Amino acid sequence: MPPQTERIFLGIPCYGSAPAPTLEDFMRMAYYFGRKYPEYEFFLGIIDKTEQYRARNRIVEAAVSIGAKYLLMLDDDMVVDIENSSQPSVRYEFLRKMIADMDEKPDAGVIGALYFQRGGEYHPVAMNTEGGKYYWLRDEQIQHKLQPVDIAGGGCLLIRMSVFDRIPSPWFEPEMQVEGPSRGTDVQICEKCREAGFSVWLDSSIELGHVSSRREIVTSANRHHARNEGNEYTDKVQAEWRVTSMLALFSADIEQYLGMKKEDIDALAVQYNEMNMWRYPQYAEDPDAYYRSLGKEQLCRQYYYHNLPGYGSSVFLKPLLKAFGDRKFKGLDFGCGSSPLGFELALQGHTMDFIDIDGSPAYEFVKWRAKQRAIKCGFAIGEDYDFMLLMDVIEHLKNWKEMLTCIVGSLKPGGIMATNYFSNVDYDNAEHISMDHKAVRDHLLSLEMYPQSAEAWIKGQVIPDGK
Repeated sequence: MPPQTERIFLGIPCYGSAPAPTLEDFMRMAYYFGRKYPEYEFFLGIIDKTEQYRARNRIVEAAVSIGAKYLLMLDDDMVVDIENSSQPSVRYEFLRKMIADMDEKPDAGVIGALYFQRGGEYHPVAMNTEGGKYYWLRDEQIQHKLQPVDIAGGGCLLIRMSVFDRIPSPWFEPEMQVEGPSRGTDVQICEKCREAGFSVWLDSSIELGHVSSRREIVTSANRHHARNEGNEYTDKVQAEWRVTSMLALFSADIEQYLGMKKEDIDALAVQYNEMNMWRYPQYAEDPDAYYRSLGKEQLCRQYYYHNLPGYGSSVFLKPLLKAFGDRKFKGLDFGCGSSPLGFELALQGHTMDFIDIDGSPAYEFVKWRAKQRAIKCGFAIGEDYDFMLLMDVIEHLKNWKEMLTCIVGSLKPGGIMATNYFSNVDYDNAEHISMDHKAVRDHLLSLEMYPQSAEAWIKGQVIPDGK
């Protein structure tokens, strides 16, 4: 009886419609595997991505079910034959090379191939650790041979199936963790492999292309040019991704905190508008008591409004991150509420203090969130701030003049105040008790705060024409 042919499962998480270069390349690759790899039996699984971790778990389940020896995961934006040969390319021998690497390193659990980011800084997608933190592999560290790494990129991974005998299900988890920073699925599987006693490798002699959002194939030959040429485009893409990521994480945390689903949160947000506007006058003499009296409806309302397209948090995040660059600053989020914007800046590494009314539902959520995500931040007004956020706050302050005087005094000369107050024209909202834009503007000017725009004010720096 002839020996059983070893099985390889080819798993492709599909995140939408695959770009044409990838589709053409993968069809040629399948032809090549069928003709040139007779010693292996191939199985294919293309799993539609609802969430990346779910797609990858389904791929593993399928590979287990057919008794595969190896699992090859390829993302739907990779290209193997970067020269785009008209004939089946010997580049498709990459798999045989990776299998030989596995044979050379019996303890290897994961082996990746070299490819580069398709935007941003176009780094090699592989990482090592230094000082307990991950860093992208530097160009001079690429050895063009099999080399150990801590993390291999998930765009191309050959995984020994015995890995999943030691790693319990679920093998991949949501990238947005309740505790700690977000961890990509490639980071997760490599960490779990190493914890289970397997090693992680990168065969940097194997290079794959990475199709960018502009349908260009990123390789080692063009990545530096692409980085320089595409800065404006990638900045826009990254900015949109950051906003999307911020709101997704913010929303997920509220759902976790309240133990509620989105549709139920939206329903309570509507109830807030219906029930609480008429309640405010009852607390006219003690607004703080009013905000403490609000139930989870307050947080639901902020969940709803902050997710509206073009709302304050999403509008302000992009220019702030662009202005900050790689530098880290000290900031105050005054009247922070649920603070999607200020908290995102804290997650980005800026030093943040959060101030609101103790006992109000939104403020208690921020405290909970800081603890859950291990963010070091303050909950009292400090001094020497580089910037401060006043989002949806001035209009709610009965004693706005005293408060502005206090917090502006804590801002450094040249510090920036970002606010959406002057764009707020919701005069019918009972909570908006300080809507005299001219009076607030005049007071800020008296404090030597000068407008660069309606949203950005600089301390001690006069902008021409007062604009």
